[in-house]
Amino acid sequence: MDVLIHPSYLPNIASFAAISQKKILWEVHDNYQKQTYRNRSYICTDQGRFMLSIPIIHKGKEQGRQLYKDVELENTSRWQRQHWRT
Repeated sequence: MDVLIHPSYLPNIASFAAISQKKILWEVHDNYQKQTYRNRSYICTDQGRFMLSIPIIHKGKEQGRQLYKDVELENTSRWQRQHWRT
């Protein structure tokens, strides 16, 4: 049985279980939803809960929508360094 999963940053444990046990199909032709956990995640640190977020470039201004396959990372900030240090 195939499982359809949306790509996300640090997915939950159920997604990892499905990835290890089933054949996975990645949904990339769906509309990208802003303000979801698809480009952000909370982790636990010694100072408590901390949110890691990957900045993206929004291209759907004229249509109001952006497909998953059209999402690009914004590399003007040093978000990778912050993630590695955290």
